Amino acid sequence: MHPVLIVLANVQMKVSSQAFTLVDYLSISKFKDVSPGAQSILAACIYHKCLSTIIASLKLAYLNGHVTSDPWGVLCVIHTPLAAWIADYPEQLLISCLASKQSSFSTEGANNFGNAQPHSIQTANSILTAIAQACSKTPNVWNLNTFAKTCKRHCLNGVLYPFWHGWGDAEPSSFLTPDALHKWHKFFFDHVIQWAINLIGGDKLDFCLQVL
Repeated sequence: MHPVLIVLANVQMKVSSQAFTLVDYLSISKFKDVSPGAQSILAACIYHKCLSTIIASLKLAYLNGHVTSDPWGVLCVIHTPLAAWIADYPEQLLISCLASKQSSFSTEGANNFGNAQPHSIQTANSILTAIAQACSKTPNVWNLNTFAKTCKRHCLNGVLYPFWHGWGDAEPSSFLTPDALHKWHKFFFDHVIQWAINLIGGDKLDFCLQVL
């Protein structure tokens, strides 16, 4: 299972603050007698469907407001936009409804990541437009083997109804934020550390880390 945690954006998010609240658990779905492509689409669709159910009241509160009391007992009308979602790279793609080796922030794929030419930003509208185009080119989207091939051509993961759609102006390229473990620590020790050793030597790197 994957835990889903929530915290207010104005809370200082420290480990010791105990500010995160467990909202629910997402099951890790496995399907029998289906192709790998169909397995991927079904698992992604269930992920978004579960999240849509979990955050339904937050969407309504964003639109209509919700009356609640503050720590002093004063009633306030609150609205709940999606401020940030901490996720590693695979989960960022899952949330953005994109296929592997794509970017949640740029419309270009892995083949063009080294290109210095600026590319357009990946927006919610561009993702939803790509989903609509993939559906229009597939007579029956529940013929998953055929639909998986169409989605691959459009750089999608097969999700039809993203959970963030309709949650105000939620933009995956804006609300997705990296997690420290994978994006900083693990990435550094898996990749950057070897580059640093090659550039400055192990002794110099050890000295820099000791200073830090």
